[in-house]
Amino acid sequence: MVRDIPFAASATFSHAFHLTAGYGCGECHGRLFTAGPDSRRYTMQEMETQKSCGGCHNGNTAFSVKGDCDRCHANVKEVSFAAHDAMFSHKLHTKLLNCDSCHSGIFIGGAASRRYTMKEMEQGHSCGVCHEDKTVFGVTGACDRCHLKTRDVSFRTAVAGSVVFSHDAHRQMYGCSDCHNGIFTTGAARVGATMADMGKGLSCGACHDGTSAFPATSAASCSRCHPLRDVNMAANSYFPHVKHLEANTCGDCHNDLFRAGPGNRRWTMPQMAQGNSCGVCHDGTFAFSVRGECGTCHRETVEVAIPVKQTGITRFSHSVHTALYSCGDCHNAIVGAGATARRVTMAAMEKGESCGACHDGSAAFTVRENCTRCHPVKDIPFTPSGARFSHDVHLKVHGCGDCHDALYRPGSDNRRVTMAEMERGASCGACHDGSAAFPVTAGCDRCHPATKGIKYDLPADVGSVLFSHRSHTAKGYACSDCHGRIVVAGAGRKSSTMKEMEQGTSCGACHGFSMAFSVSDPVNCVKCHQRLY
Repeated sequence: MVRDIPFAASATFSHAFHLTAGYGCGECHGRLFTAGPDSRRYTMQEMETQKSCGGCHNGNTAFSVKGDCDRCHANVKEVSFAAHDAMFSHKLHTKLLNCDSCHSGIFIGGAASRRYTMKEMEQGHSCGVCHEDKTVFGVTGACDRCHLKTRDVSFRTAVAGSVVFSHDAHRQMYGCSDCHNGIFTTGAARVGATMADMGKGLSCGACHDGTSAFPATSAASCSRCHPLRDVNMAANSYFPHVKHLEANTCGDCHNDLFRAGPGNRRWTMPQMAQGNSCGVCHDGTFAFSVRGECGTCHRETVEVAIPVKQTGITRFSHSVHTALYSCGDCHNAIVGAGATARRVTMAAMEKGESCGACHDGSAAFTVRENCTRCHPVKDIPFTPSGARFSHDVHLKVHGCGDCHDALYRPGSDNRRVTMAEMERGASCGACHDGSAAFPVTAGCDRCHPATKGIKYDLPADVGSVLFSHRSHTAKGYACSDCHGRIVVAGAGRKSSTMKEMEQGTSCGACHGFSMAFSVSDPVNCVKCHQRLY
């Protein structure tokens, strides 16, 4: 089944029409036209040299591709140049001209088409062949005949944000040709101009020279083109442009004190206190000092969450402290803010550094004896064994220092100790020895509130084993009947073979004598091993 083939520029090739006219498939395929992956499109100029359709449409065999355009190109459409809001009207031009007046000598359509700049048109290319002010209006004037509307143009600058040029505001006083293309070149040929260039009379500076219009390079004029905004910075601080322009000009800061854009750098508060950046003015003489009146720039304080690997998140409350102290009492003498902030250890605080400057037991509670006032305490789960350590229970009778750091060192250098090690006095075993507190060998359920089944994965032909704590405690056995005499739990545990159990090791201590069914009796295998059939 053959079908009509659509091409660019509203052209359609009708197989049905050509077959009805008596042409066979072989007269085009593959002499004039190769179908499939090797197919290619031909330009109108190529067709004029007998390529593709031009093999027949040469003015002899059939009408020429150089004329009668509308016999193939039905319903030609208006051409929109979206980038510049320009429109080319085929309908208007075909009332006055033939298609070949432009195609293909002046303007090549399709894949070989190219866009021309206004500068090139002024030199006689493309539309400029006719639009030269003699045949018809020139491309250097009457811009609105082709450009249906103007729009505001946004220029993104590296140093001062986006600058918007308003066509509407300028067209109230000037014609398009006053700027285009003498002063300002549009489109692909456009070149951006720096403020220094404008100061020399280029681009906007041709008019904005202080005579025809306000000077582009005057600091007092900056805000007329460059939008002003408050600049948000770290620690909820901000710089209000409008507020500063009430007493200063843009040039007072830019670019000597503050270089906007890629070359910009942030300054720390100590650096400002030494006269850098904002500190040039904010020195306590010309304007308030950066060392005080923090709330003038920092709109609000924040609660600070300090990640401490030993004790978890520790929170510092600004609101609690600002009710008693001023910002300058801590910043920047005791505690450095921002990039200068550094973490100090508890040992360093005990020597008077950081928080310890006040929290020494005189001005405020000591850092050594009031851990829970800063560090949140929580129950610590030991997932593999189902054990849980309760800070709340222990803090009723002990201080933090009783365990930290002598018995238990939290953080990256922390290590788990086995029950056997605790029995020898390590970690919890230092107190849980039967004298100071119940021994680690008894009262297991006081730390291990829940026991769980333990699965031993074995090959499918043997069947995995699930040991149930619940079924054993239901028969009256206590934890100490197995732990740590028969079965060592935790890191010290090792698996026993069936042969070893038959000799009284591990489960075989009970399951081999009269106390429970024997591990050596083949009838009882399925009581522990769940085979997969």
